[in-house]
Amino acid sequence: MGGIRKTEKKKIVCPNCGGKDIARIMYGLPCCDEALKNAIDKGEICLGGCIVDDDAPAYRCNQCGGKFGKYGEL
Repeated sequence: MGGIRKTEKKKIVCPNCGGKDIARIMYGLPCCDEALKNAIDKGEICLGGCIVDDDAPAYRCNQCGGKFGKYGEL
């Protein structure tokens, strides 16, 4: 799957709602291929835009929409 890493959904829990259906936020200008489209459709990845800094969130909860974690600490 190229540079896409699947989120360990059972290990990451949303601090806002306790949800376990978590997407990793991908920043930058990705090469949109079938693997990325499938990961987005499955809720494993969400796109975060082109600008990223150390305080940018790393994850998004697919249940409540909350964003959490720090991208710079991954």
